[in-house]
Amino acid sequence: MSSAPKSSVRTRPRRGYAILWVLITLMVLLTFGAFAIELGWLRVAEDRARTASEAAGLAAAARLPFGLDEAAAEATTIASLNEGMTGGVILLADESNGRSDLAFGRWTPEDGFVPGLFAPDAVRTTIRFTADHPNGATPLLLAGLLGVDAVDIIESSTAQWRPRQPVPTSVWLLEAQQPRSLRLRDSRMSVNGGLEVRSDSTDAVIILNDSRLEATQIALPGDYQVDSDDAVFGYHAPQDSASAPPDPPALPLEQLPPMTSPADGVGEHVLPSGFYPEGLVVTSGLWRLDGGLYRFGGPGLSLTQNAELEATNSIIAIDPLSQLLVAEGGRLVATANDSAAGIDNPDRVAIIMLQDGARGGPVTVETGGSLVIDGLLHAPGSRLIGNDGRLVAERLVADQLFMRGGSEVEVGGPIPHPIDLLIVD
Repeated sequence: MSSAPKSSVRTRPRRGYAILWVLITLMVLLTFGAFAIELGWLRVAEDRARTASEAAGLAAAARLPFGLDEAAAEATTIASLNEGMTGGVILLADESNGRSDLAFGRWTPEDGFVPGLFAPDAVRTTIRFTADHPNGATPLLLAGLLGVDAVDIIESSTAQWRPRQPVPTSVWLLEAQQPRSLRLRDSRMSVNGGLEVRSDSTDAVIILNDSRLEATQIALPGDYQVDSDDAVFGYHAPQDSASAPPDPPALPLEQLPPMTSPADGVGEHVLPSGFYPEGLVVTSGLWRLDGGLYRFGGPGLSLTQNAELEATNSIIAIDPLSQLLVAEGGRLVATANDSAAGIDNPDRVAIIMLQDGARGGPVTVETGGSLVIDGLLHAPGSRLIGNDGRLVAERLVADQLFMRGGSEVEVGGPIPHPIDLLIVD
């Protein structure tokens, strides 16, 4: 029995299909590769824009204490030092707050960045690599392959100037009985520490005629009257009704021996501690308080013309209906340590304006006068009045503060409170 022979069939390779698949695969790989290259290039552009934005913002925030113009100029300079896609980064800035590249305002975790030129503590910078900006759009490396020439990239960040907490309170202005509790005209006030104003008035703070208030931290009530964008600078904190100024130590004022007020005269004079019911009113000479407790009644303590008083480790108390006046070249320098006048005094009280009911006598620094207190001026019922005078203190407690005519006020310790510069958004 014979079987039919098997036929063998040979298949010819389809080389044309193989080449086609190779070409398709190669095109897909090239396309994905091109996308990968362009995405990497765009990521480089985004990183450069973000870096320039953060650097410019931090630089501007650091210069906020020196004014908005200087902060804007610093942001522009630092941005230009960063490498863009076609050269140094260009950041457009001017004095207005509507510029798209730079905005001043305040930042809080609750509200984020809120634009505003009054007392700014934050700067929002925007770096634009766009066709309608001098930086231009970001050119693509393989523009011809993908059919796109350039891509717009925009990166923004917010930098904040923030004091390191807690900030010691240096100035309290308490429950002002007049409509205005803080008024500066043609004057400058600098507070290294916290400033707190307590008043029910809606216009408790008035700063005019190019005056400037600078404080590490500010808690102000109501509305403000200002005539300059740079009128107020400082980190704004909410009012803390629980905080209160320190009370001065109990002073044995009634136990002080009565003293006769000396006559005015040139030369050097040393006053013993005690109660001077007729006060001390002098126009010349160097007067020294070398320790102890001093109480002045009548007209109070008046230093004018060439009179100078040095109080070392002493406490000066001014009666309720009396005043403290330094004017016409007069000078008072009071230095107190923790045991001033023999009283354990951690708050270093140097001068106390006593109260009779709701009011106490004023503290006035007139033209050419200089009042320098290395310690605490405790005058919760008194006005502090300056007219082209100079007032320096470590801490102040008063009812009202009126400074005009080019007065200078410096409050706080000699070492600046530490400041942090942060990218918050």
